[in-house]
Amino acid sequence: MVEGVLVLDGHGRIQLANRAAQSMLRMDDSSIGRPYVEVIRHPDIAAQLGGALRGEGVTAGNSR
Repeated sequence: MVEGVLVLDGHGRIQLANRAAQSMLRMDDSSIGRPYVEVIRHPDIAAQLGGALRGEGVTAGNSR
């Protein structure tokens, strides 16, 4: 799968990241179980994840 897949729990902890996501976000296996805000350094991606956790609609290509 070439798409990055990242799964968070309701508290924002990373539960799963496939190889594509790990590569794109420069993550390693030690990221699993940690809050995404400690791991994801790209501000737009972190904002999208935060919005999704708050139940806000997320659209592809959403820019600020």
